Amino acid sequence: MFWFWFGLGLLAVVISLIVSAIVSSGFYFFRRVFLRADKTPAAEEKAKARLERQGHPEIYPMIEEGKKYMASLPSAPVELTSFDGLTLRARYYKNPAHSGTTVLLSHGYKSYPEYDFGAVCSIYWERGYDLLVPWSRAHMESDGRFTTLGAHEKQDLLDWCLWLEKQVSPEEKIVLAGMSMGSTVSLLAASDGRCPKKVCGVIADCGFISIRREICDILKVVGFPKFPIVWSGEIISRMRLGVSLDDFSTVDEVKKLNLPVLFIHGEADTFVLPDSSEKNFAACASQNKTLVTVPGAQHCYAFHTDRELVSKSISDFLDRL
Repeated sequence: MFWFWFGLGLLAVVISLIVSAIVSSGFYFFRRVFLRADKTPAAEEKAKARLERQGHPEIYPMIEEGKKYMASLPSAPVELTSFDGLTLRARYYKNPAHSGTTVLLSHGYKSYPEYDFGAVCSIYWERGYDLLVPWSRAHMESDGRFTTLGAHEKQDLLDWCLWLEKQVSPEEKIVLAGMSMGSTVSLLAASDGRCPKKVCGVIADCGFISIRREICDILKVVGFPKFPIVWSGEIISRMRLGVSLDDFSTVDEVKKLNLPVLFIHGEADTFVLPDSSEKNFAACASQNKTLVTVPGAQHCYAFHTDRELVSKSISDFLDRL
């Protein structure tokens, strides 16, 4: 009888430890993925060190130069209230030589506009384009405790499009240009029937397909098991945010997208695998679409890796618009 109760107690302890491990992994996953994480000096140093490990230390000075360039442009703060009551903030760059087009730039996951677009924004500015540059919810200047990797950000971007539509002339054109999560959100917003008719094209750089696919790919790269992390994290994200890891699929959404689209992806991207853009490109209904892949380019660094190729691709695309 002793051994029976001893075995039963031991089994209860083992089950308790397993359940505790599953729940703990879910909370760790939720906090790591969805919790706000603003850029700090320490995070900047980590980004710099990561580029050095990847064998591209020359990229960080290019980013710093781009940040200074963007800071030198005339701009004003603007804001709007999101559908769930958050104050979202942006900078509105009015070009003195305005030529009738505004580019709405959407930055990447846990990044910020100056880092992602500082270097490339000169292409738009020198064409006389205005720039509207929001901070995504739960990033930097915008309110919010949690990001949702596109689930709610899609509506936020649609709201910025509608806000911008009221600010510009009837003849104005709007181009959506996004990086990483911002690329995904740009494709989702442009595919939505509520998107303003002024939106005439999308530049989608290294966007992912879905929350689930992106998280599973990252776990594979770092050598973590999908179960129980994704399973328990899904439950917590549904409970806390009302967000499923399958809330959207850009592959499905772009089947409704008839606007011109330029897809860009680095061939050495391990954060968002290059086949994400390949699948989006193949599924996109637009008859005016281009896919440009950049050899050797890591995530979000296609322009920095091959300025000539990416600059020409963007310029040619904008010319066609």
